[in-house]
Amino acid sequence: MKNSCLRPFVLATCALTLTSAAAAQSSTPQTAASPRLIVWAHTAIENNGAPTLDILDLERYVVNQLESRQIMNVSSSLTTTIPRPPVPKTYLGILSVDTMQVAERPFRNINDADYTVDGVFGVDLSLTIKDVGSGKTLGTLRGRAENRFRTWERNDIPIKRIAIYTAADRIVNSFMEAANKGEFGDDVKSLLPPSPSDLVASWVRNPAHLPLVVFAALTSAVIVIVKVVFDSSGNEYSVHVPKEDGGGRNDKKKLQDALALKLATDNFSDAACWDAAHDGQKEILDRRAVIEDAEAARLLDSKNRDTQYRRIASHAVLLCDLTEEAVIDMLRNADVWDYRVLREAELQQERSVSHA
Repeated sequence: MKNSCLRPFVLATCALTLTSAAAAQSSTPQTAASPRLIVWAHTAIENNGAPTLDILDLERYVVNQLESRQIMNVSSSLTTTIPRPPVPKTYLGILSVDTMQVAERPFRNINDADYTVDGVFGVDLSLTIKDVGSGKTLGTLRGRAENRFRTWERNDIPIKRIAIYTAADRIVNSFMEAANKGEFGDDVKSLLPPSPSDLVASWVRNPAHLPLVVFAALTSAVIVIVKVVFDSSGNEYSVHVPKEDGGGRNDKKKLQDALALKLATDNFSDAACWDAAHDGQKEILDRRAVIEDAEAARLLDSKNRDTQYRRIASHAVLLCDLTEEAVIDMLRNADVWDYRVLREAELQQERSVSHA
Protein backbone atom coordinates (compact mmCIF):
# COMPACT_ATOMS: atom_id res chain seq x y z
CA MET A 1 0.00 0.00 0.00
CA LYS A 2 2.75 2.39 1.01
CA ASN A 3 4.82 1.48 -2.03
CA SER A 4 1.83 2.15 -4.28
CA CYS A 5 1.61 5.60 -2.70
CA LEU A 6 5.29 6.11 -3.38
CA ARG A 7 5.03 5.09 -7.04
CA PRO A 8 3.32 8.29 -8.33
CA PHE A 9 6.00 10.38 -6.62
CA VAL A 10 8.80 8.38 -8.23
CA LEU A 11 7.17 8.48 -11.66
CA ALA A 12 6.53 12.20 -11.44
CA THR A 13 10.11 12.88 -10.36
CA CYS A 14 11.55 10.76 -13.17
CA ALA A 15 9.27 12.44 -15.70
CA LEU A 16 10.42 15.87 -14.53
CA THR A 17 14.06 14.80 -14.77
CA LEU A 18 13.60 13.42 -18.29
CA THR A 19 11.73 16.53 -19.39
CA SER A 20 14.49 18.75 -18.09
CA ALA A 21 17.09 16.56 -19.80
CA ALA A 22 15.25 16.77 -23.09
CA ALA A 23 15.03 20.52 -22.80
CA ALA A 24 18.73 20.77 -22.08
CA GLN A 25 19.57 18.49 -24.96
CA SER A 26 17.43 20.45 -27.39
CA SER A 27 19.10 23.67 -26.32
CA THR A 28 22.58 22.26 -26.94
CA PRO A 29 23.93 23.57 -30.27
CA GLN A 30 24.58 20.88 -32.87
CA THR A 31 27.84 20.71 -34.82
CA ALA A 32 27.72 21.95 -38.39
CA ALA A 33 29.09 18.70 -39.83
CA SER A 34 28.80 15.31 -38.19
CA PRO A 35 31.34 12.60 -39.06
CA ARG A 36 30.20 10.01 -41.57
CA LEU A 37 31.65 6.79 -42.92
CA ILE A 38 31.25 5.56 -46.50
CA VAL A 39 32.06 1.89 -47.16
CA TRP A 40 33.47 0.95 -50.56
CA ALA A 41 34.23 -2.70 -51.38
CA HIS A 42 36.53 -3.79 -54.17
CA THR A 43 38.91 -6.56 -55.21
CA ALA A 44 41.76 -6.99 -57.65
CA ILE A 45 40.83 -10.63 -58.17
CA GLU A 46 39.98 -11.44 -61.77
CA ASN A 47 36.32 -10.92 -62.73
CA ASN A 48 35.73 -9.37 -59.28
CA GLY A 49 35.95 -12.84 -57.78
CA ALA A 50 32.69 -13.94 -59.43
CA PRO A 51 30.87 -16.25 -59.16
CA THR A 52 32.18 -17.12 -55.67
CA LEU A 53 32.35 -13.49 -54.56
CA ASP A 54 29.47 -11.02 -54.89
CA ILE A 55 31.40 -7.84 -54.13
CA LEU A 56 28.32 -5.58 -54.09
CA ASP A 57 26.45 -7.83 -51.67
CA LEU A 58 29.54 -8.00 -49.44
CA GLU A 59 29.58 -4.20 -49.28
CA ARG A 60 25.90 -4.08 -48.35
CA TYR A 61 26.46 -6.82 -45.75
CA VAL A 62 29.24 -4.91 -43.98
CA VAL A 63 27.15 -1.71 -43.93
CA ASN A 64 24.20 -3.64 -42.49
CA GLN A 65 26.42 -5.17 -39.82
CA LEU A 66 27.73 -1.74 -38.82
CA GLU A 67 24.20 -0.34 -38.70
CA SER A 68 23.03 -3.26 -36.56
CA ARG A 69 25.76 -2.26 -34.09
CA GLN A 70 24.24 1.24 -34.00
CA ILE A 71 27.05 2.93 -35.93
CA MET A 72 25.76 6.37 -36.89
CA ASN A 73 26.11 7.98 -40.34
CA VAL A 74 27.40 4.91 -42.17
CA SER A 75 26.41 4.28 -45.79
CA SER A 76 27.35 2.27 -48.86
CA SER A 77 29.18 3.71 -51.84
CA LEU A 78 26.31 2.24 -53.86
CA THR A 79 23.95 4.85 -52.43
CA THR A 80 26.32 7.65 -51.40
CA THR A 81 28.68 9.59 -53.66
CA ILE A 82 32.02 10.64 -52.22
CA PRO A 83 31.75 14.45 -52.18
CA ARG A 84 33.97 16.55 -54.40
CA PRO A 85 35.42 18.78 -53.09
CA PRO A 86 35.70 16.71 -49.89
CA VAL A 87 33.38 17.59 -47.03
CA PRO A 88 35.08 17.79 -43.62
CA LYS A 89 34.76 14.74 -41.36
CA THR A 90 34.02 12.38 -44.23
CA TYR A 91 35.78 9.03 -43.92
CA LEU A 92 36.12 6.20 -46.41
CA GLY A 93 36.18 2.56 -45.33
CA ILE A 94 37.92 0.67 -48.13
CA LEU A 95 36.95 -2.98 -47.86
CA SER A 96 39.27 -5.13 -49.94
CA VAL A 97 39.01 -8.83 -50.74
CA ASP A 98 42.74 -9.49 -51.00
CA THR A 99 42.87 -13.24 -51.61
CA MET A 100 40.56 -16.18 -52.17
CA GLN A 101 42.22 -19.56 -52.41
CA VAL A 102 41.27 -23.21 -52.55
CA ALA A 103 43.92 -25.43 -51.02
CA GLU A 104 44.37 -29.06 -50.13
CA ARG A 105 45.34 -29.76 -46.55
CA PRO A 106 46.16 -33.06 -44.83
CA PHE A 107 44.03 -34.09 -41.86
CA ARG A 108 44.73 -36.93 -39.48
CA ASN A 109 42.55 -40.02 -39.77
CA ILE A 110 40.60 -41.32 -36.80
CA ASN A 111 41.79 -44.89 -36.54
CA ASP A 112 45.47 -44.60 -37.43
CA ALA A 113 48.31 -42.19 -37.93
CA ASP A 114 47.70 -41.74 -41.67
CA TYR A 115 46.49 -38.52 -43.21
CA THR A 116 43.76 -37.75 -45.71
CA VAL A 117 43.66 -34.65 -47.88
CA ASP A 118 40.59 -32.39 -47.69
CA GLY A 119 39.76 -29.11 -49.36
CA VAL A 120 40.00 -25.76 -47.56
CA PHE A 121 38.72 -22.43 -48.89
CA GLY A 122 40.44 -19.40 -47.35
CA VAL A 123 39.76 -15.69 -47.78
CA ASP A 124 41.66 -12.60 -46.60
CA LEU A 125 39.91 -9.25 -46.19
CA SER A 126 41.24 -5.86 -45.18
CA LEU A 127 39.53 -2.62 -44.12
CA THR A 128 41.41 0.65 -44.52
CA ILE A 129 40.02 3.84 -42.96
CA LYS A 130 40.94 7.05 -44.81
CA ASP A 131 40.20 10.72 -44.19
CA VAL A 132 38.69 11.84 -47.51
CA GLY A 133 39.67 15.48 -46.95
CA SER A 134 43.35 14.99 -46.23
CA GLY A 135 43.80 11.65 -47.98
CA LYS A 136 45.53 10.36 -44.85
CA THR A 137 45.25 6.67 -44.01
CA LEU A 138 44.19 6.30 -40.37
CA GLY A 139 44.67 2.55 -40.08
CA THR A 140 44.15 -0.84 -41.67
CA LEU A 141 42.50 -3.95 -40.21
CA ARG A 142 42.75 -7.49 -41.53
CA GLY A 143 40.50 -10.52 -41.19
CA ARG A 144 40.85 -14.10 -42.38
CA ALA A 145 38.51 -17.07 -42.38
CA GLU A 146 38.60 -20.61 -43.72
CA ASN A 147 36.00 -23.25 -44.39
CA ARG A 148 36.73 -26.94 -44.84
CA PHE A 149 34.73 -28.86 -47.42
CA ARG A 150 34.27 -32.36 -48.76
CA THR A 151 35.89 -33.35 -52.02
CA TRP A 152 32.63 -33.23 -53.98
CA GLU A 153 31.84 -29.78 -52.55
CA ARG A 154 34.80 -28.17 -54.31
CA ASN A 155 32.54 -26.18 -56.65
CA ASP A 156 29.86 -25.46 -54.05
CA ILE A 157 29.67 -21.63 -53.91
CA PRO A 158 27.60 -21.29 -50.67
CA ILE A 159 30.19 -23.38 -48.79
CA LYS A 160 32.90 -20.92 -49.84
CA ARG A 161 30.80 -17.85 -49.09
CA ILE A 162 30.54 -18.94 -45.46
CA ALA A 163 34.24 -18.12 -45.15
CA ILE A 164 33.82 -14.75 -46.90
CA TYR A 165 31.07 -13.52 -44.60
CA THR A 166 32.77 -14.95 -41.52
CA ALA A 167 35.84 -12.88 -42.38
CA ALA A 168 33.57 -9.85 -42.87
CA ASP A 169 32.09 -10.35 -39.38
CA ARG A 170 35.60 -10.44 -37.94
CA ILE A 171 36.54 -7.24 -39.76
CA VAL A 172 33.45 -5.48 -38.37
CA ASN A 173 34.23 -6.69 -34.84
CA SER A 174 37.83 -5.48 -35.18
CA PHE A 175 36.63 -2.09 -36.41
CA MET A 176 34.32 -1.70 -33.42
CA GLU A 177 37.12 -2.48 -30.98
CA ALA A 178 39.72 -0.31 -32.72
CA ALA A 179 37.36 2.65 -33.12
CA ASN A 180 36.31 2.37 -29.48
CA LYS A 181 39.98 2.61 -28.47
CA GLY A 182 40.35 5.76 -30.58
CA GLU A 183 42.79 4.19 -33.04
CA PHE A 184 41.19 6.08 -35.96
CA GLY A 185 40.76 9.37 -34.11
CA ASP A 186 37.97 11.04 -32.14
CA ASP A 187 35.75 11.69 -35.18
CA VAL A 188 35.53 8.01 -36.12
CA LYS A 189 35.09 7.06 -32.47
CA SER A 190 32.12 9.43 -32.28
CA LEU A 191 30.35 7.27 -34.89
CA LEU A 192 29.95 4.61 -32.20
CA PRO A 193 26.97 4.81 -29.83
CA PRO A 194 28.08 6.65 -26.65
CA SER A 195 28.39 4.63 -23.49
CA PRO A 196 26.39 5.71 -20.40
CA SER A 197 29.60 6.85 -18.69
CA ASP A 198 30.50 9.01 -21.73
CA LEU A 199 27.06 10.61 -21.64
CA VAL A 200 27.33 11.40 -17.93
CA ALA A 201 30.87 12.75 -18.34
CA SER A 202 29.86 15.03 -21.23
CA TRP A 203 26.93 16.40 -19.22
CA VAL A 204 29.05 17.05 -16.15
CA ARG A 205 31.70 18.87 -18.20
CA ASN A 206 29.11 21.22 -19.72
CA PRO A 207 28.44 24.19 -17.36
CA ALA A 208 25.00 24.69 -18.94
CA HIS A 209 23.95 21.29 -17.58
CA LEU A 210 25.14 21.94 -14.01
CA PRO A 211 21.69 22.83 -12.57
CA LEU A 212 20.16 19.73 -14.16
CA VAL A 213 23.00 17.50 -12.90
CA VAL A 214 22.54 18.84 -9.36
CA PHE A 215 18.78 18.40 -9.59
CA ALA A 216 19.12 14.83 -10.89
CA ALA A 217 21.60 13.95 -8.15
CA LEU A 218 19.35 15.34 -5.40
CA THR A 219 16.32 13.62 -6.92
CA SER A 220 18.13 10.28 -7.04
CA ALA A 221 19.22 10.68 -3.44
CA VAL A 222 15.64 11.41 -2.31
CA ILE A 223 14.31 8.36 -4.21
CA VAL A 224 16.95 6.09 -2.66
CA ILE A 225 16.30 7.39 0.87
CA VAL A 226 12.52 7.08 0.57
CA LYS A 227 12.81 3.58 -0.92
CA VAL A 228 15.12 2.45 1.87
CA VAL A 229 12.74 3.81 4.49
CA PHE A 230 9.74 2.05 2.98
CA ASP A 231 11.53 -1.23 2.22
CA SER A 232 13.10 -1.45 5.67
CA SER A 233 9.88 -0.72 7.56
CA GLY A 234 9.32 -4.48 7.93
CA ASN A 235 5.54 -4.16 8.22
CA GLU A 236 2.91 -6.19 6.46
CA TYR A 237 2.66 -3.71 3.61
CA SER A 238 6.29 -4.02 2.51
CA VAL A 239 6.75 -5.32 -1.01
CA HIS A 240 9.94 -7.27 -1.75
CA VAL A 241 10.87 -7.29 -5.41
CA PRO A 242 13.21 -10.04 -6.57
CA LYS A 243 16.56 -8.66 -7.68
CA GLU A 244 16.81 -10.86 -10.75
CA ASP A 245 14.03 -12.27 -12.90
CA GLY A 246 14.05 -15.55 -14.74
CA GLY A 247 15.25 -13.88 -17.94
CA GLY A 248 18.21 -12.35 -16.10
CA ARG A 249 19.16 -15.71 -14.63
CA ASN A 250 18.94 -17.34 -18.06
CA ASP A 251 21.14 -14.63 -19.58
CA LYS A 252 23.73 -15.05 -16.84
CA LYS A 253 23.78 -18.83 -17.29
CA LYS A 254 24.11 -18.47 -21.09
CA LEU A 255 27.04 -16.10 -20.63
CA GLN A 256 28.70 -18.39 -18.09
CA ASP A 257 28.22 -21.48 -20.28
CA ALA A 258 29.63 -19.69 -23.33
CA LEU A 259 32.67 -18.47 -21.40
CA ALA A 260 33.28 -21.97 -20.00
CA LEU A 261 33.08 -23.43 -23.53
CA LYS A 262 35.44 -20.75 -24.85
CA LEU A 263 38.02 -21.68 -22.21
CA ALA A 264 37.55 -25.43 -22.67
CA THR A 265 37.97 -25.23 -26.45
CA ASP A 266 40.87 -22.76 -26.59
CA ASN A 267 38.63 -20.03 -27.99
CA PHE A 268 36.62 -22.44 -30.20
CA SER A 269 39.73 -23.59 -32.06
CA ASP A 270 39.72 -26.03 -34.98
CA ALA A 271 41.93 -28.39 -33.01
CA ALA A 272 39.41 -28.54 -30.15
CA CYS A 273 36.62 -29.12 -32.67
CA TRP A 274 38.57 -32.02 -34.20
CA ASP A 275 39.21 -33.55 -30.76
CA ALA A 276 35.56 -33.22 -29.71
CA ALA A 277 34.38 -34.89 -32.93
CA HIS A 278 36.99 -37.63 -32.66
CA ASP A 279 36.34 -38.46 -29.00
CA GLY A 280 32.54 -38.51 -29.25
CA GLN A 281 31.93 -39.34 -32.88
CA LYS A 282 29.35 -42.11 -32.34
CA GLU A 283 27.28 -40.11 -29.83
CA ILE A 284 27.43 -37.01 -32.00
CA LEU A 285 26.34 -38.81 -35.15
CA ASP A 286 23.53 -40.51 -33.22
CA ARG A 287 22.29 -37.02 -32.29
CA ARG A 288 22.62 -35.71 -35.86
CA ALA A 289 18.89 -35.01 -36.33
CA VAL A 290 18.63 -33.18 -33.00
CA ILE A 291 21.69 -31.03 -33.71
CA GLU A 292 20.55 -30.19 -37.24
CA ASP A 293 17.08 -29.22 -35.96
CA ALA A 294 18.69 -26.96 -33.35
CA GLU A 295 20.88 -25.33 -36.00
CA ALA A 296 17.86 -24.74 -38.27
CA ALA A 297 16.01 -23.15 -35.34
CA ARG A 298 19.04 -20.95 -34.63
CA LEU A 299 19.17 -19.71 -38.23
CA LEU A 300 15.43 -19.00 -38.32
CA ASP A 301 15.66 -17.07 -35.03
CA SER A 302 18.91 -15.24 -35.83
CA LYS A 303 17.53 -11.70 -35.42
CA ASN A 304 16.04 -12.42 -32.00
CA ARG A 305 19.27 -14.12 -30.97
CA ASP A 306 21.28 -11.06 -32.05
CA THR A 307 19.07 -8.93 -29.79
CA GLN A 308 19.65 -11.36 -26.93
CA TYR A 309 23.42 -11.36 -27.54
CA ARG A 310 23.52 -7.56 -27.37
CA ARG A 311 21.45 -7.49 -24.20
CA ILE A 312 23.74 -9.99 -22.52
CA ALA A 313 26.86 -8.19 -23.77
CA SER A 314 25.67 -4.83 -22.44
CA HIS A 315 25.57 -6.34 -18.95
CA ALA A 316 28.68 -8.50 -19.34
CA VAL A 317 31.00 -5.54 -19.97
CA LEU A 318 30.16 -4.33 -16.47
CA LEU A 319 31.32 -7.65 -14.99
CA CYS A 320 34.44 -8.54 -16.99
CA ASP A 321 37.15 -7.07 -19.21
CA LEU A 322 35.66 -8.32 -22.50
CA THR A 323 34.26 -5.82 -25.01
CA GLU A 324 30.65 -6.04 -26.16
CA GLU A 325 31.73 -7.30 -29.59
CA ALA A 326 33.96 -9.98 -28.03
CA VAL A 327 31.05 -11.19 -25.88
CA ILE A 328 28.70 -11.28 -28.88
CA ASP A 329 31.25 -13.21 -30.94
CA MET A 330 31.72 -15.66 -28.05
CA LEU A 331 27.96 -16.25 -27.70
CA ARG A 332 27.58 -16.85 -31.44
CA ASN A 333 30.47 -19.32 -31.49
CA ALA A 334 29.03 -21.16 -28.50
CA ASP A 335 25.61 -21.48 -30.14
CA VAL A 336 27.04 -22.93 -33.35
CA TRP A 337 29.62 -25.17 -31.64
CA ASP A 338 27.54 -28.37 -31.65
CA TYR A 339 26.86 -28.03 -35.37
CA ARG A 340 30.57 -27.41 -36.08
CA VAL A 341 31.47 -30.57 -34.17
CA LEU A 342 28.79 -32.52 -36.04
CA ARG A 343 30.18 -31.48 -39.43
CA GLU A 344 33.67 -32.38 -38.31
CA ALA A 345 32.44 -35.79 -37.11
CA GLU A 346 30.82 -36.38 -40.50
CA LEU A 347 34.06 -35.48 -42.27
CA GLN A 348 36.05 -37.81 -40.05
CA GLN A 349 33.62 -40.64 -40.68
CA GLU A 350 33.83 -40.13 -44.43
CA ARG A 351 37.65 -40.06 -44.33
CA SER A 352 37.66 -43.25 -42.26
CA VAL A 353 35.38 -45.04 -44.74
CA SER A 354 37.42 -43.78 -47.69
CA HIS A 355 40.65 -44.90 -46.07
CA ALA A 356 39.19 -48.34 -45.31
